[in-house]
Amino acid sequence: MASIDTDSLLSLNIPELRLITENSVVIGARGQTLSTLKKRWLLEKIKYAGIYRVIDLRAGDHSESFPNACREVGLEYLHFPIDKSRTPDAEIIERLPVFIETINSGGFYIACALGLHRTDIALSLRFIFDPTVHDPPTLYGHFRDGKLRYDDIFQRAGSIIHKLKEWDKIRLGWDESLDHMFIHRKKALRKYQEDYFGVSH
Repeated sequence: MASIDTDSLLSLNIPELRLITENSVVIGARGQTLSTLKKRWLLEKIKYAGIYRVIDLRAGDHSESFPNACREVGLEYLHFPIDKSRTPDAEIIERLPVFIETINSGGFYIACALGLHRTDIALSLRFIFDPTVHDPPTLYGHFRDGKLRYDDIFQRAGSIIHKLKEWDKIRLGWDESLDHMFIHRKKALRKYQEDYFGVSH
């Protein structure tokens, strides 16, 4: 996994930019979408900083213009549309293994429109459904009145697990332990945030 020049990346002042680490190693970054014309100059800059993959979480506001802009500067592009309710579970389930593989490859920049809510949901789904991941992600968009809220994350995750077929579980690398681990990982996700931010639900 190639290293990311974090100083160069942070110097770009991308709104809501935050580094994503695992085992004390920076594997990627999250922030606002770079899809607007005013921000597309940043695509080449993030590539020079060690970003090789862009994960676009936008759903209804997606077009081919941004994917083409990514590819023109040599960035891999993955569309993983997600929101708290509109994107069909079946579509998320179908794309989930490739999404997880892209995250695990490192060197990624993941973004929704604001870099907050949908990004939290996507990273939470990766933690819950990838058996190789053990560290919960840090959530930045799910605060309300000084408290963390998980309703849309857990509703989406719960809806997905009830629609997973055996073949889907195999594709994700799970066996019959998934149902037990699903509950465990939801609790771990909640506890990590509350410990990290020093707040309670």
